[in-house]
Amino acid sequence: MGASSLAAMGHIHPLHVQETLVHTTSMAPEPASTSSCRILSDRPCTQPLNGSLLSIRNHLSMHGHKHQRNEVVQCPWAGCPDKLQWMNVPRHIRSIHLGVRMVCPNCERSFTRSLGLAKHVASNKCSHIDDLKARGSDMHDLVLL
Repeated sequence: MGASSLAAMGHIHPLHVQETLVHTTSMAPEPASTSSCRILSDRPCTQPLNGSLLSIRNHLSMHGHKHQRNEVVQCPWAGCPDKLQWMNVPRHIRSIHLGVRMVCPNCERSFTRSLGLAKHVASNKCSHIDDLKARGSDMHDLVLL
């Protein structure tokens, strides 16, 4: 899902976001826009999942997965043994199982969260930060790949 799609849905972070998939685990499926649901449920699901946190939250709820924010639960993705706080489950599914990453357009370092990328750029640890500043760009001009 590109930045224009996110903007149309009202899900743009202060950064203009375009998502790229980086498969980091054996549990990462095909591209996020067409990923099959592997959320454990009492009924099979044929709906595709995308990388939007809102859509993942809604999908979890549709499957009956509802918990207190700080409750520690096992990830509801089939085959995943990870235990984490419920409030972190959608982000975990997005980054680990759907493979969505935010990539610095300057040094190509990848992050699971836009906040991580924002901190990376703000900390001047990006090896190409001088190039970014020389072009007159600021955080709102970044496009994440």
